[in-house]
Amino acid sequence: MKRFCLILCAILMLFASAASYADVLIEPENAFYRSHRDECQHTAYRVYVTEEERIVYTAPYGMKILSKGVGTNFGIEWLYTESDGSVWGYWNDWSNAGWIEMSGMKVVYDDISFREEHGSEIVPNTDGRPFLDWITEPSAAVYVYPCGPFSYQHMGFSEEWASPECFYTDADGRLWGYVGYLYGHIDAWVCLDDPGNETLGTAQEKLLDTDYQPSRNGGFAVSAVFWVIGTVVLVSGTAAVLLVILLRRKRK
Repeated sequence: MKRFCLILCAILMLFASAASYADVLIEPENAFYRSHRDECQHTAYRVYVTEEERIVYTAPYGMKILSKGVGTNFGIEWLYTESDGSVWGYWNDWSNAGWIEMSGMKVVYDDISFREEHGSEIVPNTDGRPFLDWITEPSAAVYVYPCGPFSYQHMGFSEEWASPECFYTDADGRLWGYVGYLYGHIDAWVCLDDPGNETLGTAQEKLLDTDYQPSRNGGFAVSAVFWVIGTVVLVSGTAAVLLVILLRRKRK
């Protein structure tokens, strides 16, 4: 039995590790999405700002849920194109959710915008240098993009395996490192020359002149319920098989 417990623990650890790296998407819990799943497009998460009153609907051209005023930010990663050519985005702030018509929405400048503008200046971390070469404190300030809005203080940079995916040097000569995965997908930047400083960027949002821009598909879409059930079934099934094998060996 002791051997069985050790094997089961190993399986759980391996499964948790694989799940943490898997690029899994949680699908919208929305009736319209469920009935039009194959017609909806997933894009990289981006924030859009409305310059006019915006109505949120249960579905494109559906029932009105609520309205939002000028300057409201909407985080969008699921899009649907109607037969008349109008594009709709699914918005969810955890207290309210629904579909909004995307025409006239402005994109908030983000890491995608930064890479499009400065891609030739970003260099990969070919030597695999860890964050420990620069960061000695347990946490560091992460930014949406170099010299952009400050996000929060993040832990974990003291881990030996953690390293920047790529580097960027700003106009003041400061070196920045991109944080891809660090106990979760971070997708942000940290100033390696001044990692604890929270005042290196601008607090003001920068908007692109163009309207909404869906960009970069990513991940395998799966419902939250399916993911949880699948995890339980897989682990339970594996444990049951191992238990049967070990009991048979013990009887022999």
